[in-house]
Amino acid sequence: MTTSRLVPTIRLGLKVGLIGGAVYLSTASGIWSKDTTQNVAALKGFTESVDQKLGGQYLAKIGLPTTDSFLRSWNNGVSYSINAAAQLPGTVTKQASNLRKYFMNDEK
Repeated sequence: MTTSRLVPTIRLGLKVGLIGGAVYLSTASGIWSKDTTQNVAALKGFTESVDQKLGGQYLAKIGLPTTDSFLRSWNNGVSYSINAAAQLPGTVTKQASNLRKYFMNDEK
């Protein structure tokens, strides 16, 4: 393998490794769990570890969301994302049809 192909391959390997590691660590810490209490505990553990690394109560001063508001926001975000994904094929089809009609009428 030449040097010109080796560097991009190494960069790709590093990126894949970082993403894989992030997914593994987030799964191991319980972020993707179906149990909401485990999700909140994982968030609390994350914020505490960030505060320790920064050497103070920085995130506490910012005012992280409470458990209820966090769960409500999270659930709304998930619902919005799933609804958008479910409506995507119909929206794309409708817009493509409108675009086709626009160009067909424009040619006449």
